[in-house]
Amino acid sequence: MRSVLLQMHPTLPRHSRVYFARVPNNVGFIAGDGPALRVWYRDSTIQGRFYSDYRPRAPGRPAGPDLFFRFDSLRTWVEIVRGPEDVGRARASNPQWERDHRILATMLARTGDLGYAAEEFGKLAAALPEQGTYVHYEAVCRLAMGDHAGADRCIRIAADRLKVDEQELRTSAAKMIAELREGRRTLQE
Repeated sequence: MRSVLLQMHPTLPRHSRVYFARVPNNVGFIAGDGPALRVWYRDSTIQGRFYSDYRPRAPGRPAGPDLFFRFDSLRTWVEIVRGPEDVGRARASNPQWERDHRILATMLARTGDLGYAAEEFGKLAAALPEQGTYVHYEAVCRLAMGDHAGADRCIRIAADRLKVDEQELRTSAAKMIAELREGRRTLQE
């Protein structure tokens, strides 16, 4: 695990936060906030946690990148790149690309990191134009952030892809936002 991670990222910027999913039980890889990562990278500002521990950075906290990895029994680590990436290349090298990014986008939305969630759902919608659900979820995130112009654009696209009325999607989006805020829903449902 260590050598593969260090091959992928020989160095990490200060204040990096590294999140892991599907780590095998009882290997002791992540204990607390990832002290092993601080030793490996010789940087006391690095933190490592599980996906379930992710929260947006609090205002006033030092800036740094957030990196996401999924354990794979053959490759050890698969990096799930949040934000821009070469999607064609990423999909070719990771057969679970769609699932990985859907999980990441859903986790980001659940934790209130709506800007990044919208970006991830947008990336999924662009990569899989036959899927109207992803662009609808992007609209939900954008509406929740107050980006009405972006949400309107997404709703028009989703309505066309899903072959439903735009107003139906607006009503659905408003309901989803209320349920997200109350913690009764995730966008993956």
